[in-house]
Amino acid sequence: MTLEYLAFDGLPRLSKIYNLLSYTPRLRRLSVEHIWGDSYTPLVQFILPRNLTSISLCSWYLSFNKFASFIAIVGSELEFLRISITHKTALSNAYQWQQLILRHMPRLRTFLFEYHGSLTKYANGNNRCRALLDEFSSPFWIERQWFFAHSHCHCLSQEQVCLAFYSTQMRR
Repeated sequence: MTLEYLAFDGLPRLSKIYNLLSYTPRLRRLSVEHIWGDSYTPLVQFILPRNLTSISLCSWYLSFNKFASFIAIVGSELEFLRISITHKTALSNAYQWQQLILRHMPRLRTFLFEYHGSLTKYANGNNRCRALLDEFSSPFWIERQWFFAHSHCHCLSQEQVCLAFYSTQMRR
């Protein structure tokens, strides 16, 4: 008997996830509530979970580069990815997401993405949101029928505006 589905509801560090994955090579679905970082880098001899087709990451607190490294290791068979990310590098550009998907998640069919973070209150805030929507509206995204929207809200103070940028599939 082997473990095929694993859900974490705690605050595991990324190193714990890597360690656990090395002991569950037949894992098909992984769901993690929150992921925190550390300086751990997996070994080259890391045993890949060859059947991992679904990952749900409810709160990813690390940079886009850490996420890209994680996906480069575990993403080759992914068909479903749900991620809620808060790090500002997550939205640096849509092209980096496109390249990550093409290189490391070629089988991906469902991409549920949500970003929450602060948006500096200035005149170009709306322009930045429009630019993001334009970047995530290229033929790559449209062909896959992955569409995005955004909303703003005031965080703890009137001075700080929060941005929610998300795939519309999450809101259905």
